[in-house]
Amino acid sequence: MAIEGIFYVHAHVSNLVGAKRFYGETSGWRLETDEPVVAGFWWFGTGYFVAIQDERAANDRRFAGGQCDPGASAISASPTPTATCGSTDSHAPEC
Repeated sequence: MAIEGIFYVHAHVSNLVGAKRFYGETSGWRLETDEPVVAGFWWFGTGYFVAIQDERAANDRRFAGGQCDPGASAISASPTPTATCGSTDSHAPEC
């Protein structure tokens, strides 16, 4: 069976206000769902991106599958450590 597309992707974020600003204002994605702990955006075609406020302590935000290195900070793990919050650089630190 061939993949025909992506319906939605979700991410846990530590700062939902910053995520809404980045994905909505900086990236230009249309904010469609705006709730206290979740924001949903149309980002291309029929694809939908859902950002969910992650209330866990920073040390508890660990995921399997190589999605992050819990021992590294966003800046030290970045190949461009001078990137600032809201940068279009995909390796910019969290907002």
